[in-house]
Amino acid sequence: MNNIIFEDNHLLVVKKDINIPVQKDITEDKVKEVEQKIDTISGVESYSFKGKDSIKDEMMESSTDFENIMKDWSSEENPLYNSIQVKVKNIEEIG
Repeated sequence: MNNIIFEDNHLLVVKKDINIPVQKDITEDKVKEVEQKIDTISGVESYSFKGKDSIKDEMMESSTDFENIMKDWSSEENPLYNSIQVKVKNIEEIG
């Protein structure tokens, strides 16, 4: 939880990562259009498209519980969403 700042037991700021789920039937052209819009936002450090199967693999590597649940999912059965993962320099200054 190193991307979260606490003060007096209150959550103040999530500092770095934003995951934007994208529609399951999104076209490659639409993804490029969204990425171009992200490119115009000041304060964005980087972004990348991540497919739902890649997300599933990462989750399975992070936890045996996830692995046990997800190991038999085919691509068609995978309920996760593709996403665009955005890293920001400072969430308070994004705009």
